[in-house]
Amino acid sequence: MNPILRGMICNEASLTDDSADPRLRPITLPLDLAAAIDFAARRIDATPRWRVESIDRSAPIAKLHATRRTLVWRFVDDVRLTFEPDPQSRGTRVKATSRSRVGKGDLGQNPRNLRELVAALRLES
Repeated sequence: MNPILRGMICNEASLTDDSADPRLRPITLPLDLAAAIDFAARRIDATPRWRVESIDRSAPIAKLHATRRTLVWRFVDDVRLTFEPDPQSRGTRVKATSRSRVGKGDLGQNPRNLRELVAALRLES
């Protein structure tokens, strides 16, 4: 979909395996489930305008709810992460969705939220 049109009619974005943008694909952390959740929570809380709201550590799929506040208008976007064991890598696979609380379009903010999240979760960074 054309990015301009997408920004006008969509107010949600997700990390998907088939995303054309590699920065918008789920990531695998080389950590067990508990360590991956703790790592993500620390990274999110350390990122400006991001905040961890809640964590559900239920196995086998744990969830983390975070929010991100936009810089200018201070809109709040809900970002929901899921963590599940990845048997192939023995790590934890992280998926995420970002959704705006207001409006029919996000002007591309939700994909930007997810790119920022993935960059924050990269172990090298």
